[in-house]
Amino acid sequence: IDAMYQDFVALLLKKLEQKSELIPGVAEAVEALREMDIAIGSSTGYFTEAAEVVAARGATEGYLPDFSICASDVPAGRPYPWMIYRVMEHLNICPPEAVVNVGDTPVDIESALNAGVWAVGVAATGNQMGLTLEELNKLTQEEYDKRLIRARETLIRAGAHFVIDTMDELPWIVHEINSRLASV
Repeated sequence: IDAMYQDFVALLLKKLEQKSELIPGVAEAVEALREMDIAIGSSTGYFTEAAEVVAARGATEGYLPDFSICASDVPAGRPYPWMIYRVMEHLNICPPEAVVNVGDTPVDIESALNAGVWAVGVAATGNQMGLTLEELNKLTQEEYDKRLIRARETLIRAGAHFVIDTMDELPWIVHEINSRLASV
């Protein structure tokens, strides 16, 4: 089992270098959030070495969060809220209602809910579509729409407060959350 795992790790690290391109809209969303004076934290279910590969690739495309953490840095990964709490601690952000956790899987949503923060699911460019960007672009409109509806429904069932199709929509969601918080 250990030998199989080591083989897997080597293969994963190699594939991550090749397949960790930034999701469309991330750089622009982060830029817009920074203009709103919002700190950016990043968490991943990957172990440290894999997270470093992904972070390095993201940095080459302009994605540099203020703090990053991975599952091997906490006692237990998602759905436990520990990574979110560590991001909050490091960035000195409190209360939890001031935090927005963005993810593309039900377990991302569950960890946000467990942490008491806003949960935003990403449907069209996320894990729930189950395809690469190139594969998505080859779908018929009908098949794309079917997959998108299923992705949205999965994230809604997981408990997401908001579901967006792409990261381009995130700054608007943050404005909406800020408006809701201001009216309380």
